[in-house]
Amino acid sequence: DWGNHNSTIQYNYSRNNSGGFLMMMPKISNWPQEPRSALASDGTVVRYNVSEDDTNTASCPITSNFNRTHEVIDFPGAIPNLAGSPAPLPDIYNNTIYISSGQQTWVVGTRSGGTQPGSYMFRNNLVVNYGIRGYLATTGSVFANNLLYGPRNGNEPTGSVYLSPQLAGPLESAAQASVGAGAYQPRESSPALGAGVSIASNGGRDFVGNPIGAVPSIGAYEKGTTSLVRNGSFDSGALTPWTLSGAGSSVTTSTAFNGTSSLQTGHANSGVENIVSGLTPSTTYLLSAWVKVAVTDEQLAIGVKNYGGTETYSKSTDTAWALNTVLFTTGSTNTTATIYCYKNTGSGAGFCDDVSIVKVTNPANLVVNGGFETGTRTPWTLSSSVAVSVTASAAHSGSFGLATGVANSGVQQTISGLQPGTTYVLTGWLHSVSGEQIALGVKSAGAAEAFHAVTGATYAPAAVVFTTGTANTQATVYCYKGTGSGAGACDDLAVMPVG
Repeated sequence: DWGNHNSTIQYNYSRNNSGGFLMMMPKISNWPQEPRSALASDGTVVRYNVSEDDTNTASCPITSNFNRTHEVIDFPGAIPNLAGSPAPLPDIYNNTIYISSGQQTWVVGTRSGGTQPGSYMFRNNLVVNYGIRGYLATTGSVFANNLLYGPRNGNEPTGSVYLSPQLAGPLESAAQASVGAGAYQPRESSPALGAGVSIASNGGRDFVGNPIGAVPSIGAYEKGTTSLVRNGSFDSGALTPWTLSGAGSSVTTSTAFNGTSSLQTGHANSGVENIVSGLTPSTTYLLSAWVKVAVTDEQLAIGVKNYGGTETYSKSTDTAWALNTVLFTTGSTNTTATIYCYKNTGSGAGFCDDVSIVKVTNPANLVVNGGFETGTRTPWTLSSSVAVSVTASAAHSGSFGLATGVANSGVQQTISGLQPGTTYVLTGWLHSVSGEQIALGVKSAGAAEAFHAVTGATYAPAAVVFTTGTANTQATVYCYKGTGSGAGACDDLAVMPVG
């Protein structure tokens, strides 16, 4: 608004707001009913925010008398620069901005076009722009150490680098619900890390509370995700240090979940494996990868062996990129493990990308009575009016497990004590009857609902990775059987932080 002094807008996650992420009003002399309208703002700081597909090109939903907004950061009139102020220019730094394909959205702009009197500062911002607009042209603005990605529109600010930011993903499309702010955290290989310019009085903490280093990163996140897997993205263009397991696997650029390359297996008895070192004995880790298969109903597995425990793996039949996860705990003396991506049978290829191992930092379970060992379902509540039962015959371990009804049946629990902007893994063991599915899932965490469905009559592991919203300290986890003619079962449900 008008006449604001030393305002700081920080630590926000904004998604698909019709009015954009932020509007800064200029001074306007013809609004006598607003005494401060003739006074420019100063000292405005915009930092450590994540903007996901803000603005659209629809008319104002209240009245058509006003021009619609097409800007993530909107200067609807002259940029507010208060003469004589020690901080006259709006200072926009260390934000992450995402615009999906085809949007007519300006990253920074004005309703009157692509030029505007006045100046602003735009530094250390990470912008993924697949739209067709760009940036406000001004005289005297300061641009430094921004990382830009997507089609170039010809008016990008100077002082920028044009590289893939290598974000955790998955990045959303215009048709999707929110993917959560955690998708915009850089991976460990991201060129955004440690590539910013030092800024005085920077608040000291990033979007999720990490301390800002002497040489800051670009974007809202100071730190990348920590994976122990070398070349897990295959973006080096080579397999090394992966080794062939069977024949026919290669690195391909024809499809990738993130970055430029992925692993393509052969049709059958084909895959790769990688010996991961630097593990800590008696420690829990999460192996994850994005996978897909070319032919419907064929399977691709990721797994881990030689870590001091029983070989364990998880199979996927998805024909679009889907997250697959395996939780494992190293033996008392083990510091290495062998991980793999492997396709056993079929007539089509399989694909793996962004293979990662991260430590589960605090294995204390946040789910109450996740093993149903009290002999009751308390504090779990029914997901529908269909009854469930806690019974010995449904146990995966211990004395009891939960048996669902045949359809529209399950339980859920709201867990508390979560940290905002933090990544967790929900794990459990599930089974159904042959050919029917039962799901483990999480919702109301400040991000899109996510679940992992298991098919089969024997207990199998399931895992769901989720990141809480910037203000969320709770989430609802569930075990649910939607359709079918036979009962399902779940046991040993747990939620733990990772990273």
